[in-house]
Amino acid sequence: RLTDGTVAKDGDFWKSDLTSIFSKPESAITWDLGRVVKIRAAYLQGDNNDDFFLAGSEDGKEFKPFWHARTIRGAGMRPRYDSNLDASARFVRLTARGGDDAVSATELALFETPPEGTPAFPTRVGKRPALPGENEALIFGIVTAIALLVHRWNHPGWARGLAIGAPLVLAYATYSAVEGAFPPEQPVVDMLRAVSAGVAAAAVLRLSFRPEDVMPRFVNGTLVAMAFLAMTTFYNMWQPQFEDVADGRHTWVHTWDMRVYFPTAKYFDELGFDGLYVASVAAYLEDSPGASERGVAGVEIRDLKTYDMTTVSHVMDDVKTIKNRFSPERWQAFKRDMSYFWKTMGSGGYLGSLRDHGGNATPAWIFAVNLMFAHAVATENVLLRAAWLDPLLLLLFFVVAYRTFGLRTALVCIVVYGASTFPWFGSNWAGSTLRNDWMVCVGLGACALRKDRPALGGALLAGAAMIRAFPALSVFFLTAPFLVWLADTANSEGKIPAPKRILEHARPLFVPVGAAAACVFSLVILSTLKFGFHHSWGDWAHKIALHSVTPNVNHVGLRTLFQFDSGKTLRALANTNLDWAVEQVHTLASRRPFFYLTVGIYTILGLAAARGRDLRQAALIGMMMIPIYFYPSNYYLHYVFVLPLLVDYSEEPGERGLWGLVSVVVLLICVSEYFGFEGVNVDERYAQWSWGALIGYTVIFAALARDAWTKKTAAPAADVPSEIPAEPAPAP
Repeated sequence: RLTDGTVAKDGDFWKSDLTSIFSKPESAITWDLGRVVKIRAAYLQGDNNDDFFLAGSEDGKEFKPFWHARTIRGAGMRPRYDSNLDASARFVRLTARGGDDAVSATELALFETPPEGTPAFPTRVGKRPALPGENEALIFGIVTAIALLVHRWNHPGWARGLAIGAPLVLAYATYSAVEGAFPPEQPVVDMLRAVSAGVAAAAVLRLSFRPEDVMPRFVNGTLVAMAFLAMTTFYNMWQPQFEDVADGRHTWVHTWDMRVYFPTAKYFDELGFDGLYVASVAAYLEDSPGASERGVAGVEIRDLKTYDMTTVSHVMDDVKTIKNRFSPERWQAFKRDMSYFWKTMGSGGYLGSLRDHGGNATPAWIFAVNLMFAHAVATENVLLRAAWLDPLLLLLFFVVAYRTFGLRTALVCIVVYGASTFPWFGSNWAGSTLRNDWMVCVGLGACALRKDRPALGGALLAGAAMIRAFPALSVFFLTAPFLVWLADTANSEGKIPAPKRILEHARPLFVPVGAAAACVFSLVILSTLKFGFHHSWGDWAHKIALHSVTPNVNHVGLRTLFQFDSGKTLRALANTNLDWAVEQVHTLASRRPFFYLTVGIYTILGLAAARGRDLRQAALIGMMMIPIYFYPSNYYLHYVFVLPLLVDYSEEPGERGLWGLVSVVVLLICVSEYFGFEGVNVDERYAQWSWGALIGYTVIFAALARDAWTKKTAAPAADVPSEIPAEPAPAP
């Protein structure tokens, strides 16, 4: 493959029938040219963020390097060419060093006489062969979905046996294929994730539109199995997914995430929101053997004061003075903690993480985690124990959702949690600490409101907002049903209702909104007393303002779509001097009127969907407005797993159908994310995921609005209550 004279199309996927994979750092290939020849030029096509090295030897024993083909702009397979070489060799050896785990090349050509211009080769798009378990999982998903949709409890025994037996046989075949090539590669995991959501969607469809003749154990058992499968894919097939370079193994600790949030929380007094990366460099220079200012001068780093990308050499003054913020004892403690991360991540991973965006959590979250880590030392055991908080919170959510909404709704939520790839950026956040907390607070708040516990519900929603800010929309939208009632009444009666009547309809809001306000006030006061207002909330507001306007490849939502131009993607701009972020800003500016018009349309849809809804539903509709009003990073949309709580499962066909529609749409959003991986660049991926989410949200808004309008026109002329009385959840 490396010498067949055929290259991949620029930007092609790194793994195909054209590529040769360097699966380990020591991987190498050596050619015997038959005689000693002069090498004047070399051409290589390989993955963009990998370095390739050529070494030559006349005797096949002692090799001397003669060419370093460096990383190159653009994504996927990219060519390198150098016509100024001067080497003599009979044996030529090619090695590689990857910028990630995907290291491959398609073609190597050496020239005694350099051609005029860059050499040209026939090109084609590579095809990736199916991996073990990939086709088996797809077949299992299709057959199981069909069995769920067509089975009946009153079918003959052989038909019922076939409906249950065929999926079981295919499940075993899938398991055997995956187990035989374990651990599976990422495309297999992606397929399993999509299958879990697709099969669960089929189960929900059947429960929604023809539940009278289902086999309950078959349907419920399938949902349980898909929940387990989805969580299996979320937790990387129960395999640790992060490399421990120091020990030569893998760890469950999400070192890339915790190298930001552990020191930010523990040393917030000294680091604030702007000092983490320069302090990380300073600690590395003092403690890492062989580290030098010259060696790190060219390393890319994000200046957390401005959010601009620069190099360490340009912030070296800050690197040298950052330790002045620390006492000698605290600086020694900081260096000890950071040594765990640069040893575990390796110098490449540790310094490579300086391009990220720092800690974005609110001072309220930092206040709580500071108490937890104040006297802790960064070790694998400490961070593993802390990482258990997230699955425990998820378990708590499942139990409460089950007791509030029933088993089926709770299982759908868990399937969505595991099958959604919104938290995916090279990995998901399994192994981090308190990444689920705000989403679980939203889910528990919805359950509390559903159980007519408004004070607890309002406080939980406000707590979520104080952790990650965006959920504040859930609190604001508690007022949406009341505002719609006010507008409807004023429109139908031709005047604004009397104050006493307005007060009566607003009364259900007093307790949850009051509890939310008390929660916000308490957390602001506590975090301010601990850190000072300007150092905490003032600096956080400045940081978030920068984060919300700077184009980033992994943001999702309406703004992502409006600033996306298929002719100005990372792939399209790879060989130009145009800056992707600048082009995004220009594209959005040219479409700004249409952007604001669309925001207005979604606002009307959201309010229409909230007409006559209870407070729990209003809060969740508010959560759906996050990608409309804001520009969130991809992982914030992981909250979609609480959206199945929007509608209760009911014996009444219309309400049951609405429950099924909401759940199926959210599950299909997860399925659609499967197509955002292979052969798609990172900016294209998140634009595609934005399309999936917003199309799904539009369907849900439209269905809720239509249902509300139907009930309004069918009801006698009377006040529409701002909160529908809660009915007990049906038995599972």
